[in-house]
Amino acid sequence: MTIGISLAHSVLYMYEKDNILIRDLQAPERLGLVNEICIGKTGTMTTEDMKVVSFYIQNAFHKNDRLNSIHKCSINEQILQLLYESIVFNSSAYIEMNENSFYVPQGQGTEVSLMKWLQDADIAVHQIIQRKEGRVLYTMPFDSSKKYSLIAVQHPTYEDKVRVYVKGAPEVVMEKCTQSIDELGNPMQWESEEAALPGMIQDKMTQYGHRVIAFASKDIDV
Repeated sequence: MTIGISLAHSVLYMYEKDNILIRDLQAPERLGLVNEICIGKTGTMTTEDMKVVSFYIQNAFHKNDRLNSIHKCSINEQILQLLYESIVFNSSAYIEMNENSFYVPQGQGTEVSLMKWLQDADIAVHQIIQRKEGRVLYTMPFDSSKKYSLIAVQHPTYEDKVRVYVKGAPEVVMEKCTQSIDELGNPMQWESEEAALPGMIQDKMTQYGHRVIAFASKDIDV
């Protein structure tokens, strides 16, 4: 009886103080026998406060070394809009206004960091989110086995078209692509860039411990 009361008290205390809901009353007792725990450090041992340090777009690699780097890279305006939508539409993060009337992203750390990257460049993320409302036709949340997430949105211009946004691990997303964007913002066949891109990602991104994410999109008929 003493052990039962003690466990019940501990479970209620964790729920009231830390918002941790324990469904199995015996779980805390079993956890006391654990000697080693393997965890992902981001968001548990660390603060999950990440920043965009570099990006690859229109056949060129760029360092994000200032707040408005994205506006200094001669990126095609249509491609910029597509990038904004790919980040904001295909995301579970949301915007809240804090006590100082600032729009603050909330949610999963990686998605929040991408939204902050846009906000640092004076891009109105909250307005892009509003454009998504009422237009979402299908969503597939990120799955660790598939390594990508997907959302289908009614095309912003053509009513008979649907735009599909994909975000995920580069090796998975690149397999699904047939075209990329050249320096002028025009579609180009993927084969010419496909061989060199994995090496660039390894040499300039992953070997420094960076989390690398690829974006892709496709317009299809309703």
